[in-house]
Amino acid sequence: FNNVRAAFEFGVPAESTVNGRAYLMLGGISEIAEEAEDLTAALPPFGRMESIEPDSSDGGDFTVSGYALDNRGVVSVEARVDETHDVPLSYGISRPDVCIAWPGYPDCSLVGFTGPLPAALFGGGPECGHSVEIIATDTDGNARVIDSHLVYAE
Repeated sequence: FNNVRAAFEFGVPAESTVNGRAYLMLGGISEIAEEAEDLTAALPPFGRMESIEPDSSDGGDFTVSGYALDNRGVVSVEARVDETHDVPLSYGISRPDVCIAWPGYPDCSLVGFTGPLPAALFGGGPECGHSVEIIATDTDGNARVIDSHLVYAE
């Protein structure tokens, strides 16, 4: 049995939780090396949209924020409104709290995203819901919807 893993240091504050991904591959290093590399390259990003709120100081625009992680690094995060409008978001915001829960990811302290979503994308009145998806893309070109919410504009 070979235990192959990346070594990294991290501390765990009292009463906190640490998350991680683990995979079991059976065989010697020479037998599983290609399979392990294929898995590493194919893993898509993950994360969470933590807030999407109207910004009264911005003429009714919404502000969205959260975090995105990937085993090799995230290159972009965007919001997709109603499956048709893509809005690039700012990525690389300091989020040391995410690193405590998910240690060992590249550039872990800079995994936050945020950005405005124009009010014009949310027409139709308060009874009309709008789908907002957050899509993260990693350095290997893997893209994934990491979170989604239904939003009602006023």
